[in-house]
Amino acid sequence: MNLEVLAGRSLQLAGKLWEYWGRITDNEISRQHGYQMVVVGQMRVLGAQAVDLLRYCTPRQALNVQPVRYRR
Repeated sequence: MNLEVLAGRSLQLAGKLWEYWGRITDNEISRQHGYQMVVVGQMRVLGAQAVDLLRYCTPRQALNVQPVRYRR
């Protein structure tokens, strides 16, 4: 496991605890702060996973990645 992923997961866990504490104490600021920590942790995890995926591509292959189109 990547160190960045580990840091993101721990930030998510701390954010969940902080959010839960804000709900218990009815403190909206603490709850929102915990939610922000969870979101930042998830962004760190996703960023680290994207870096791991792009590590195996050439720059030209990485630029040619297109989003999946949804058909109806």
